Amino acid sequence: MGNLKHNENLLMLSFLWLNRLIDSAQGKKWLNDSAAGVAPELKWDQALILDYFSLSEAQQARLFRALDLQSADPDILSCADYCAEENIQLISLADPLYPAYLKEISSPPLVLFVKGQGGEALLSSPASLTVVGARNCTPYGINCTSRLLRPLAAAGCCIVSGLARGIDGQAHMAALAARGKTIAILPGGVDVCYPAEHRHLYQQIQLQGAVISEQWPGTRPQRSYFAARNRLLSGLSQATLVIESSQRSGTLITVDHALRQGREVLAVPGSIYSPLSVGTNQLIKEGATPVTGIQDLWSVLNINPPAVTVNDPLMTAVKRYQLDQNQSRLLAILSAGPLNYTEIARLDFAREQVQQLIFDLECCGLIQLYRGKYTVRWP
Repeated sequence: MGNLKHNENLLMLSFLWLNRLIDSAQGKKWLNDSAAGVAPELKWDQALILDYFSLSEAQQARLFRALDLQSADPDILSCADYCAEENIQLISLADPLYPAYLKEISSPPLVLFVKGQGGEALLSSPASLTVVGARNCTPYGINCTSRLLRPLAAAGCCIVSGLARGIDGQAHMAALAARGKTIAILPGGVDVCYPAEHRHLYQQIQLQGAVISEQWPGTRPQRSYFAARNRLLSGLSQATLVIESSQRSGTLITVDHALRQGREVLAVPGSIYSPLSVGTNQLIKEGATPVTGIQDLWSVLNINPPAVTVNDPLMTAVKRYQLDQNQSRLLAILSAGPLNYTEIARLDFAREQVQQLIFDLECCGLIQLYRGKYTVRWP
């Protein structure tokens, strides 16, 4: 079984090598023809391969060598071994597990590298939502992310994002907190956590979801890879939700991809006085669907809301301990993910209030200090 899996990985890595060797249109055609059963098999003879592709003599020689499992390119052999050792799954465009939405975009990756316990199930999830937004998000953005995504994730919707600071990270944490599904699409290899500060989140996502990439394992993120990754963010889901965005945010690149791919764009409106709401408010003016509550998402994603609404632990805590507005707001922020004292102090609470707010929530048993960060303990 191990040798069989190793050989399967070699075949798919050869497809990737083929894509680098010749243009992607021919590579895509080969895989589509393979899926339809009309392409030449792997053990091509020279007449077949010369008839199928227009290659130079040098390209022919390199391609024959790459497709010979006994004398495959050393990089391909090494990568195949590494993927097997690190439990990195390879899913080709010809594989039935390849995400249906992603197949529809103009330049889908020939092969996806997938790392995580729920990779296969997640990639075939019937309902998925891509979430993007500001890296330097506000408490309003954090609260919206948690309130909107937790019910969705609990109802089975897969939350897709890019593991970046800010809204991306908050989106993954909201899905994990609801014990739901989430996928992180990385700009480098699936074994390269970016940003490095999200190492713990990166590991948690693999336990409850998956990280995926079109880049070879070990690849460090580069500027050009981010734009390429953004087309996958929008392409993997039926809709893209923007939560906080400045006027010239990189988030809008993902929105452009979504529009070109014919996917619905949603945006959470914000204050007309907030720089991080300029982008989202403008998107709404230009035709994006405004999201003012969870009911808007149920409708767009065609998800039936739970027949019986489970009590929100946040609201339960607020009522039980009669928390005031600031206490409730800090608890809501921490429910989306742990923060240290310095990070809390940077929020828009009065500086002299921060220590008292933390003390009050600790006394209620609602938060605790764990490894230098304050985390929520629901009653």
